[in-house]
Amino acid sequence: MTDREILELLLKEITDMKTDMSDIKTEISDMKTEIFDIKTEISDMKTEISDMKTEMSDMKTEMSDMKTEMSDMKKDINGIKRKIMVSTAELKAMDSMILDEVERVHEILDKHKADTRVHSA
Repeated sequence: MTDREILELLLKEITDMKTDMSDIKTEISDMKTEIFDIKTEISDMKTEISDMKTEMSDMKTEMSDMKTEMSDMKKDINGIKRKIMVSTAELKAMDSMILDEVERVHEILDKHKADTRVHSA
């Protein structure tokens, strides 16, 4: 092998190595771009997860508030039921008193009608 052939062979090897290096640089650049894109997506996902956590926390608070309101409403309803029961009992007692009074007045009227001395014709 002559010096020229050796030099040509070396030149070809160096040229091939430069091509390989250029290809590797391109691949590394592509990988950097992909990694950057992945980092951006992960950051976006973290933001979305954080937003979802906040929304869930807000929903838990709202549910807790609703439970409290429902509990208060149940207490109010039970109070109203008690008042209705008391009012009903009072009305029944009043009905009984009114009927007793009506009976008493009827008895007085019946006695009055039966007493002919008080009637003059």
